[in-house]
Amino acid sequence: MKEEPEMTIIASEPDLQAVRKAMHVLDVHFEALNRGDEVRLLETLHFPHYRISTIGVQVWESGDTYLADFHNRTDPGWAYSRWDYR
Repeated sequence: MKEEPEMTIIASEPDLQAVRKAMHVLDVHFEALNRGDEVRLLETLHFPHYRISTIGVQVWESGDTYLADFHNRTDPGWAYSRWDYR
């Protein structure tokens, strides 16, 4: 008897509830970052936290230096971050 291959179901429509929840976390992240609210900012991240960029991969095992490291890699005149598009 020939076995049928496992079927992978790919949703053609996104799970809108999941998308809204994820976007809410990102909104909270940006708000906390812009306010310098380190406690709230760290609540939006999982640790270890990985950042993939053009300079390579950075890993934070905890949030102890996350906000300070962010400020160290931004321009001295950085004032806030915002969405270019959503």
